[in-house]
Amino acid sequence: TFTHSAGTLSVATNVTNGLIASAVSGSGTATLILTGTVAQINATLAASSGLIYTPTENFNGSATLTMTTNDGVGGIDSDTLAMTVSAVNDIPTLTAFIAAVDTTNEDTAVEITLGDLLAQGDEADVDGSVTSFVVKAVSSGSLKIGTTEASAQAWNASTNATVDATYKAYWTPVPNANGTLNAFTAVAKDNNGAESSTAIMATVTVAAVNDAPTGTSSTLTILEDGSKTFTANDFGFSDAVENHALQAVIITALPTAGTLTLSGVAVSANQSIALTNLGNLVYTPTANANGNSYATIGFKVQDTGGTANGGVDTSISANTLTVNVTAVNDAPILSGQAQNVLGFEDQSINLTINNFAELIDHDLADQLYIEIESILGGRLEQAVLVVNLRVFL
Repeated sequence: TFTHSAGTLSVATNVTNGLIASAVSGSGTATLILTGTVAQINATLAASSGLIYTPTENFNGSATLTMTTNDGVGGIDSDTLAMTVSAVNDIPTLTAFIAAVDTTNEDTAVEITLGDLLAQGDEADVDGSVTSFVVKAVSSGSLKIGTTEASAQAWNASTNATVDATYKAYWTPVPNANGTLNAFTAVAKDNNGAESSTAIMATVTVAAVNDAPTGTSSTLTILEDGSKTFTANDFGFSDAVENHALQAVIITALPTAGTLTLSGVAVSANQSIALTNLGNLVYTPTANANGNSYATIGFKVQDTGGTANGGVDTSISANTLTVNVTAVNDAPILSGQAQNVLGFEDQSINLTINNFAELIDHDLADQLYIEIESILGGRLEQAVLVVNLRVFL
């Protein structure tokens, strides 16, 4: 009978002239019983496989093997063999990071420490402790490793890949990416320098941060004495990153000429006009005014993305709407009563501009005429041009 203090024992049962399987009891346990003749037992033990001892998993140190012989007629003898099992470092294990190792905001670097990795990893080491992690590959974004973010250097698989009690990882997500993102793969490393066998993915939760939308400066053309009712398209709204919708337009600068009203009420500087109200926003130039670049209006656009986590929902720089007003000819106006002119029979009468009603025309650059449509008596002999006005007699 063989008994071991720290492990299991077994023998082969196919040895020539040795013991058969039915003569062996307890194979693979700590107590092995061999029953047979001395020759059979010696043949089995002398074989190349011999007596096989397997230490208890991860055991090392002192152990004993005790052999007791019994001749079946009362003769019993017992001997003990002292054994030493030398320690062999076992590699640590790491099969998963059970949750994201850290969190950050979109477009923002995050510091990942040894503690972060230990807290989320299922690392283990039966004969030591995990003291660091080695980054094997960067899965997205960029990674630096160092004692501080300012001094950290770019990850390098050969020379700068270890996160431990001194060195930290600084990971930055891809611009505008958010969600739970694959950051890098890593293995666990124990206090004896052994590494786990398979690199495991570490993720980081990245919170979305709204990026500022943009507007577009443009030129509008309207007719003199007309007006412009605005629509969303007039402001050139764009949100290329998140594709949020337009929420409002902010009037940052009132028109330099004319009026801007919302539902008939004058707009004030920096007033926010909701998308649903843009159809009530109207620009009107001053009566009878015209010209290129007649007026400008400053504005910003606001999207629906909000400002959570430091987001920006309003365009950074103001844009400008330039208004061109196309001239429209206004009809002249005769105002008041023409004068009575006293003359003598059979003598001509000279008429001047002062003999007619007041002539008004808002288009000051126009050449103005008075046309005599009918004469009740007498005749017309000549036309007289007075100042910038032609009178047909």
